[in-house]
Amino acid sequence: MISRFSDMEKRYQQLPKEQQDALMDSFKRNKLYSLIFASNKFEGSQISRGETMKLLETWGEQGETEIKAHLNTIDKQTKRQEPPSRREVLQHFLAAQYLCENPSPVLTEEQIKNAHAMLTNGLLSEDGDDIEPGNYRTHDVITARGHVFFPPQFVNDSMTRLIRDFNYFASNGLDTYMLAGWLMAELNRWSCNQTLFKM
Repeated sequence: MISRFSDMEKRYQQLPKEQQDALMDSFKRNKLYSLIFASNKFEGSQISRGETMKLLETWGEQGETEIKAHLNTIDKQTKRQEPPSRREVLQHFLAAQYLCENPSPVLTEEQIKNAHAMLTNGLLSEDGDDIEPGNYRTHDVITARGHVFFPPQFVNDSMTRLIRDFNYFASNGLDTYMLAGWLMAELNRWSCNQTLFKM
């Protein structure tokens, strides 16, 4: 397997710069689309990988304005009828694009809230209320399945600690994959994707 990878690398290095760039762009786009699918699947989405990829390939080359205009045509009522919506996939793409196009040497609360606002704009919570994009939850929530969410009075301090720890590890050379694994474990521990924000 290693020798196969080495052969692929040699062939890549022999390509003209334009072809290298095109291949790298295609690789990054495929990985981004796969991340969006996996993240939505983690959230319980029923949209298939094929449907996700087709939707992202259709809209992935469009600008933010065009995608937002399209999102405005998707009826909010769909969220109540079928939670794994096209809206979630496209909004996830906008949030991922925002983070990729606005790199920062440190993670900030503003980045998290902006990305969250893009992810949740126009969506409804499990109780049918409008989600307040980019805002922390301010009240206790228990789902119909009995899941008790992280108490709202601890959200702000917890996010401050998470950002501080992430930036400490990142600035001290922790391997990127280990950092991503640590962050995922922290988010899972808190069920952060549902508990820190009003979702």
